Amino acid sequence: MSDLREWYAQYYAPNNATLVVVGDVQADEVIALAKRYFGGYQYNLNIKNTDKSSIAQTGNTRVLKLKAELPYYILSFPVPNLKTNENDAYALDMLSHVLDNGLSKTLIRQQQIASGVGIGYRLYDKYNTLFTLSFVPAKGVSNEMVLSAIKAQVAELIKNPSVIADELSRTKTQLEAEFVFEQDQISTQSYYLGMLSSVGLGVEKLFSYVEKMNAISADDVARVAQQYLDFSQANSVELIPQGI
Repeated sequence: MSDLREWYAQYYAPNNATLVVVGDVQADEVIALAKRYFGGYQYNLNIKNTDKSSIAQTGNTRVLKLKAELPYYILSFPVPNLKTNENDAYALDMLSHVLDNGLSKTLIRQQQIASGVGIGYRLYDKYNTLFTLSFVPAKGVSNEMVLSAIKAQVAELIKNPSVIADELSRTKTQLEAEFVFEQDQISTQSYYLGMLSSVGLGVEKLFSYVEKMNAISADDVARVAQQYLDFSQANSVELIPQGI
C-alpha cells in the first residue's frame, strides 16, 4: 500500500494531467470550473518530462503458482508505437487485429485447444511499448501445445503472407466501421483528444487512422511479424493454478 501512496503522490498532480472537456460549452465557464475544482491541487515540481525511452527487456520468464481456477500464459515482445516508429506501428496494429481474429478462429473454434486467446498492442503511447499474446489452454491441453500452434501460425504468416489476404480485408472493413461508429460518441472523442495530447501526438493522427490502416498490405504485416515476434527472446509469465 505504501508503494501505491508514493506513486500517487509522485505522479497525480495537475502538471502531469490532461483535462479534456467536449461538448457545447463556454471556454470561460470551463476554465472557471477547472480552477474551482482542481485549483487546490499542488504542482509537483519533482515531475520532469524526459525523452529517455524505456530499456527493452527480453528473454525474461516467470512462473507463478497462485490460487486460481484456470491456467494462463502471456508473452510480450518489445515493439515501437506510433510516436517512435510510425511506419511499423500501423503494421503492428494490423498484425494485432489479424492475429487476434485468426488465432481465435483456429485455436478456439477449429482445433479447440484454447478457451481464450488475446492479442494486445498500444498504438498510441509516449515511449516504446509491448506487443502481448496471451491464452488460456482448454482443459487437458498443455501450454506447450497451444504455444506450438501459435508459433506455427505466425511462421506460416511470415512464410506466406497471402494466407491472411481474406482476414486482412475483413479486418480493414471492421476497423473502418468501428472508427465511424465511435465518432458518434462524445466520450470516445474526448478519450482520444486527451490521450493523443498526453503522449505528444496531434489530433490529426486520429483522423488519418483509417487511411493509414487501409494502406497496410499482407507483406507489411508479415514483415513486422518476422522483425518483432522473436519467440526465443519473448518475455513470458505462466500462471499455474493452485485451486481456490
